[in-house]
Parts: sequence; C-alpha cells; structure tokens
Amino acid sequence: MTDSITNVTVKKKRKFTNDKNELLKMDKEELADLLIRMESHNQHLKNIIAKLDASPEDCETAPKRKFDFTNWVSLSAMNKALPDLVGSHDFRNLCKMDIGNGVVKFVRTIIDVKLTKLFSDPFNKSSGYDMYTLTISSEGFLWHQIRCIMAVLILIGEGKESPSIIKELLDTEKHP
Repeated sequence: MTDSITNVTVKKKRKFTNDKNELLKMDKEELADLLIRMESHNQHLKNIIAKLDASPEDCETAPKRKFDFTNWVSLSAMNKALPDLVGSHDFRNLCKMDIGNGVVKFVRTIIDVKLTKLFSDPFNKSSGYDMYTLTISSEGFLWHQIRCIMAVLILIGEGKESPSIIKELLDTEKHP
C-alpha cells in the first residue's frame, strides 16, 4: 500500500516591504503572516525603580549618596520628559555606540513609554516608599539604550537635570 500526495502548495515567504503594490498583491494568509512577523519585532522592556515621590524642591534638600536610588524623586518631572521619547529619533546620545558590531544607524522608534506604580511598601503604609515600573515599547533597542534613558530619567527625577534634557539629547544637529 502506497500513499500518494496529490496536492502540495509551497509558498515562498516574501520579505517585508513598504511598497503598496507589493502589499496589494498579497493574499490574506501572506498579509497575516507579515503582520505576525512584524509584531514579533516589537519589544517591551520594563525597569523597576523604587523611589520616594517628592517635589523638585525636596529633591534639592534630600541627602545625596552615590548610587543610592532610595532618595526622593519628582515623578511629575520624570513624567514630563517621557513624551519626548515617543516616536522615531536618533538615540546616539542615549546609548552606548556599538559600531564594532556593525551598528551604524541609531534611529529607533519608541511606540509607548509609561511610568506606573507597581506597589507601595506593604510593611509600612506611611513610609511613602513605592515601587514604579518604566515600560518602554519599541520596534528595537540599541545597546545600553534603556540603561542610559533610565539614568537620565533618574537625574531628572532628582532635580539634577530638567525634563527638556531629553529633547536636547535627541537633537543630533545641536549635539552630534
């Protein structure tokens, strides 16, 4: 007894294209496959920070210790800077350049950035010590991009930088 295959369909995967005519030629299955492949390239990263919420004035008078991330921060100042990260930007000033591995393009698209409260100190409700998560959704990240963004956001929160520093660093004409 032999089995026979009568109908075999082999479809070649198309490369991603921005060309409207190529997209119009695709059938539903090819479009669905393309959307799945595109969606799989979107990434979400979360950084968790533990801070005490404070006004910018309180940040000036808070005790300063190197690498102590438990000082007071202004979450409102950090939130003012977040919208400047959204969109397609040249992030060369907010990453560690990895040109040795062939990375020569530093434009990345950040889809969404959120700073949300994760939880409060369960053992001491009146401490004001809360944990927050910074969630960044992007189509791709550069080497140390999130670390650099977090470092700048913490400086903004501590009152050492203004929220406008993000716009300044993303302006590669002004700061190449």
